[in-house]
Amino acid sequence: MAYFPHQGEVDLREFMQECMDENKCVALPRIVHHGVMAAVQYTSDSAMGRNRHGIAEPTGKTEIDPNQIDVVIVPALALGEDLHRIGYGGGYYDRYLKKTHAAKIGVGFDFQIVPHLPKHAHDVPLDMIVSEKRTIGEASCE
Repeated sequence: MAYFPHQGEVDLREFMQECMDENKCVALPRIVHHGVMAAVQYTSDSAMGRNRHGIAEPTGKTEIDPNQIDVVIVPALALGEDLHRIGYGGGYYDRYLKKTHAAKIGVGFDFQIVPHLPKHAHDVPLDMIVSEKRTIGEASCE
């Protein structure tokens, strides 16, 4: 599961295409109702729309069970070396990540990484952070 870039986030579209070229299933998040997102299958032919936050998402209905996802690539406004992240504050990813056993990989630019971020009880930590300069933590895919 990846995402379409929004407001300067790391652009994963080339990576997603490479995955599809290798016959891997790619999913993107789609808001299904307030505070809840689902993983929806994405192909290069998928029709895309914009959700209430202006973020591109597939309009298709083929949801993928969270237990069938191996990796979730998570965007962030800030990433902590302690493997926590700050997003846009809606809690969509934290709620979704609690439903899956997938490896949780935060991606961002190196300037977004700080030593520590504030943590809340509902926050789900990442397994790994990847920037253009370094990798923190480790993730395994079963």
